[in-house]
Amino acid sequence: MTAGQTILKALDAFNRHDAAAFAALYASDAVAYDPMYPEPLRGKGAIQRDIEQFFRAFPDVRCEVVGQVLETGSETAVRLRGTGTNRGPLAMPEGEQPATGRPVDFEVAIFCQVGQDGLIQREHRYMDMVRILGQLGLLQVP
Repeated sequence: MTAGQTILKALDAFNRHDAAAFAALYASDAVAYDPMYPEPLRGKGAIQRDIEQFFRAFPDVRCEVVGQVLETGSETAVRLRGTGTNRGPLAMPEGEQPATGRPVDFEVAIFCQVGQDGLIQREHRYMDMVRILGQLGLLQVP
């Protein structure tokens, strides 16, 4: 499986809200970097718990590829557009935020390194949290 195919398979699991299938595409010692967290997520268990929290906060979330999946050997990049409604508690660095019931429309950029076994070893994800928090009414955005 190519790096791009791995990303598309992860997107399919994400859109089915299958956290176990999503996490199964990560190496056991995978590391995911997200500016929202003070420390990287380490290991597929941490990655699965993170995505389960996201599904709990946005039970109808879906993402689609914007443009194309870019791939160079073991590295891949993709830009996604996501939509969903905040119907569950939102995990924040300072604790859980109650559901707002508001919809969100956001973009995410993901950069991954995929091993020869087809599993994601390292991931850097960048989500527009200012836009999301503004749409949820949790941050005043000009």
